[in-house]
Amino acid sequence: HPDDRPFLQRDFAPRTDARRPYFETEYRIRHSDGTWVWVLERAKCVSYTPEGRPVRVTGTFQDVSSRKEAELALSASQAETRKLAMVASTTDNLVVITDAKARVEWVNESFSRLLDYSLSEVVGRDLVSFLDSEGTSQAEIEQVRTEVRGGRGHTADVAARSKTGRKFTLHLEIQPVADDNGVIQNFIAVLYDITPRVETERNLRHAKAQAEATTRAKSEFLASMSHEIRT
Repeated sequence: HPDDRPFLQRDFAPRTDARRPYFETEYRIRHSDGTWVWVLERAKCVSYTPEGRPVRVTGTFQDVSSRKEAELALSASQAETRKLAMVASTTDNLVVITDAKARVEWVNESFSRLLDYSLSEVVGRDLVSFLDSEGTSQAEIEQVRTEVRGGRGHTADVAARSKTGRKFTLHLEIQPVADDNGVIQNFIAVLYDITPRVETERNLRHAKAQAEATTRAKSEFLASMSHEIRT
């Protein structure tokens, strides 16, 4: 292969030196059908001239295309994972990556900062275990479990409790990640802290209820006074 030829030409001569008779290397050669095949060459120089120049080399070639393709795919996947981790580490939202059974594999710093759990403390735990049963209905918890078991995404507002006991309301968005064959490999969950918004809405509802109660009390008082005056 044009990309492999320079290093192979550069390294071949030193590897057939009498002081280093054995060499091993991987490169691509063109198949008769025109495709490129990765081979692993293991060889040894077995005969030299009196001046030490190599005369005969014996060795083997092994087709390692499948392994090489898998390594390249893994490398590309790891590169994508690093990019995802880089993005996830800079967001204020909580990001969790789980395996296919929703067991935690990785969390970002925002998760650890809000819920007080380090990565080592949560690896292997069920994602649903972080939901607070006091603030999240059992029906909603079971719905999350059902959707995950079915390999489907889910969105819900849930309650969570930190390691130190603080309560939060989080908006959960969980999505499956499948391979090229459609097999679920991971789930990515993003959780948004909506506690301030929920508390504001709660305070507004309370204020509205108080205002309505005050209005009713005034109306009742005026009606009562009007009745008394007429009497």
